Amino acid sequence: MANVRIDPSDHSTNRMTGSRAKLCRYDELPVWKKIYMCPHVVSGYMTDLSTLQCLKSTYRLSNETGNVLTHVVPAVAFLILGLYDHHVTIPGRHGDDMDYVISAIYSIICQTLLLSSATYHIFTPHRCRSVFTLGLGLDLFGIVLTILAVLATFVAYCFKCSMFWRMFYQILCVTMLIPYAAMFLHPKYRFHWVRPENRLVGIGPPLAILSFAFIAQSYLYHGGWGSDTAWIYPARCFRNGGIYIAAFLLFHIKNIPQVWFPGRFDYVGHGHQWWHLAVVLGLLDWRDALFVFQGIQQQSLSC
Repeated sequence: MANVRIDPSDHSTNRMTGSRAKLCRYDELPVWKKIYMCPHVVSGYMTDLSTLQCLKSTYRLSNETGNVLTHVVPAVAFLILGLYDHHVTIPGRHGDDMDYVISAIYSIICQTLLLSSATYHIFTPHRCRSVFTLGLGLDLFGIVLTILAVLATFVAYCFKCSMFWRMFYQILCVTMLIPYAAMFLHPKYRFHWVRPENRLVGIGPPLAILSFAFIAQSYLYHGGWGSDTAWIYPARCFRNGGIYIAAFLLFHIKNIPQVWFPGRFDYVGHGHQWWHLAVVLGLLDWRDALFVFQGIQQQSLSC
């Protein structure tokens, strides 16, 4: 438990110096931090902590506790699920070497995403803006990494019989990681791109264009209207994307449910926690989609 307390004589910095961290309200947060927080989550914040105090604060109930747990617990679950797929699911489906590789990569990426987000929420109370934005940048880069990994696994199955397109799109996905790493991790650009109004522009349009290009070509590549299976690829992509888009609109843009009852969901049940659960649902849905794609390859394609 974090051994810190507010020094009442230091009103300008609200620095914590003693035995116990004091929970504060939204209006007590530093001005620079308020733009990243939801004003409808009224209380339960910790702020002005050191790195060690942030780590210790994970053992104290705050409005970040649920945010951390809704990522750490699923990360452990995906590790177990990945091992289960490796030893049970894929052998039972008579998978080949590529199926094992794709499953392992996807499991690792899911855990990376969840743990990077948990890291951000652990260090959200940090007193240093640079550390805070680094944690947020790590979280955002984890999101981009996961989206590109999902596209890469999609390409691996969709264009399994075309070495050229498979390598072209996978190299493109890897190449796109470089500018995103600079945007969200390099201190020169990070402060600008992690701001709420900028991150959506930085992530949304480029990855949406790339995704639609993959989906359109996959549909045509597998025969379009004349094929019984071509529609399955875009259908699973749109279903998976729909989970994230709907959750983002409800829980990030509309701030449901805390916008209806400010202060009632400060610790449990606020929108960001529901967003985390929607992310886990989306990751599980794509795992299922990969096995659907594997089944199509086994039944209808011979390279």
